[in-house]
Amino acid sequence: MLNENERGKITDKIKEISKNFLGEEISQLELRLYPYIDYCLKNGGYLERAKMSREEIGIIQTREQQGYCKRHYDGSITVTREFYNYMQDVLAEGYVLWEF
Repeated sequence: MLNENERGKITDKIKEISKNFLGEEISQLELRLYPYIDYCLKNGGYLERAKMSREEIGIIQTREQQGYCKRHYDGSITVTREFYNYMQDVLAEGYVLWEF
């Protein structure tokens, strides 16, 4: 169960989810990049490079090489349904407080 102090941090459950889907554990930086990617997908699909670090762009390039996403010439990004579902699982585990 996620508590408020663990929001946005890598947990054992996130390690397990990423290992099962990607074959590797994600970094703290990648975890914190997912909300931005999710926002962009749901609001027109455009990534603003000025809002991302080189390391974050590198993460996107890696996932693109692995076939999980595609950046287009107009600045938009698309992801596979499988990657989208995986990302939602990670976001729910990493950011959503389930108790109220």
